[in-house]
Amino acid sequence: MANALTRHIDNVIAVGSGASTLPHSDAASMFHRSWARCISQYGLDPTQPKRARILPSEVVRRHQQRMDGFLRVARSGMEDLYRRVADLAYMVLLTDADGITVDYIGNAATEPQLRAAGLILGADWSEANAGTCGVGTSLIERKAITCHHADHFDATHIGLTCSSAPLFAPDGELLGVLDVSALQSPSARESQHLVRQLVAMYAQMIEDANFLSSFGRHWILRLGQACGLVEVAGEVMFAFDEDAVIVGANSGARRRFGAPSPGEAAPTSLLGRNLLELLDMGFDALWALARANAPTAREVVGRYPFHNERFFPAVMPPRTRAGTAAAAMPVRTAAPAAGVRPGALDRLAGDDPGMQTLISHAKRLVDSQVSLLIQGETGAGKEVLAKALRDHSARARKPFVAVNCASIPETLIESELFGYTPGCFTGGRSKGMKGLIAQSDGGTLFLDEIGDMPLHLQTRFLRVLSESHVLPLGADQPIAVKLNVVAATHRDLRVAIERGQFREDLYYRLSGAVLRLPPLRERRDMALPHPHHLR
Repeated sequence: MANALTRHIDNVIAVGSGASTLPHSDAASMFHRSWARCISQYGLDPTQPKRARILPSEVVRRHQQRMDGFLRVARSGMEDLYRRVADLAYMVLLTDADGITVDYIGNAATEPQLRAAGLILGADWSEANAGTCGVGTSLIERKAITCHHADHFDATHIGLTCSSAPLFAPDGELLGVLDVSALQSPSARESQHLVRQLVAMYAQMIEDANFLSSFGRHWILRLGQACGLVEVAGEVMFAFDEDAVIVGANSGARRRFGAPSPGEAAPTSLLGRNLLELLDMGFDALWALARANAPTAREVVGRYPFHNERFFPAVMPPRTRAGTAAAAMPVRTAAPAAGVRPGALDRLAGDDPGMQTLISHAKRLVDSQVSLLIQGETGAGKEVLAKALRDHSARARKPFVAVNCASIPETLIESELFGYTPGCFTGGRSKGMKGLIAQSDGGTLFLDEIGDMPLHLQTRFLRVLSESHVLPLGADQPIAVKLNVVAATHRDLRVAIERGQFREDLYYRLSGAVLRLPPLRERRDMALPHPHHLR
């Protein structure tokens, strides 16, 4: 055993440092990249095995609270998965996006061994802490993997086999990892093939259950390649409104229809698009399918350039509060909510086709939970559009708080955004100050030129978005806030991400749907509202 550990450590050092290579395969390359990250990025030393890091219970509870609703959905899938693998001495665990174990199911008789191996509640399986492993490497690679025996970085883990699959929210945000692990297993990697397939299948089932729960009040289109199974096992799911505008897409939909279009490097955003732009299906055919409330043997085809694959479709109607299917087709018009100014968006469009399309999309998104990013040149009218979005929404009478991230000095922007307590720092107000984020509670927070927000504040703001709490400077307790964020920028945030100037996870949080505002010089309409106020 000692010789095996020594050989493993020598291999990790040689390959991870780039001094030599081992026989090539796709799986080997993935783990060798991970070994290199562990040494060069995380500063891990394979000659110094680490004990499992178990977080205190109060810290674990905070991680659990961040994904409370999802945990309830995931637990049912975990229990069913465990019933299938328990007799083979496997255990099941669930981590969050930080690699922290927030739930697990295992044999109580083996708990001491599981705890020693880190297969326990509160264990940190991030790659930066545990090295190459099923959970941590799956979080990086964002795909189902098996980390088997000597694939692990840390020599204390080479007896383990771990099959893991990432879990995504309906907006594409990475939520965590579903993992099945065993303390002992056959040496052949092939012995874990079916286990990995099982984990990937249950990860998809958990995702889809969460998707259906999140969009219970919307129409759901399911697409599958087996007509008889599409209602229960459609690989692709879209949530859409009565105008066939997409408000949600599952992982299968993003993989097939969200891939970059020809000539584009970035994935195509699906939210806010019309469903019929993606499928060779007319509006009447879609609602005929909805009225039938059953799958059809007639296939639909994905339109080029999105996809040319054939699918069998089925439409699920919205559910009422009692959980039963809504009997009537959706009403296409409705009275505006109190305070809403129905013409607020229409006044921006004039007779310009591009603006009319943008406003049409914007109307369908103003009262959704989708975050909006306005992209446009300086002077195109980004704040005017943001105010019109607020005025057209159910938040029309709520605060509109605008923050120009480029104009506030970097030394003040943190206190301006988050506020501060009395006596927090010299020169501050004696009674403290309520930050702009807290001032926008229940209304709209408009972050103009978000691309100029300093990196360290991006990290803090990302936490505010994920937890819906803001912590003023000098405070001990966070303040709950109901946030609706509209961000705007003239920069190409994709380029900023590549340069390390903008966080990719914050970008995905803010860009649920992107409204691309055309430059004034390209617009046909000249009767713009108050041009001297446009910015």
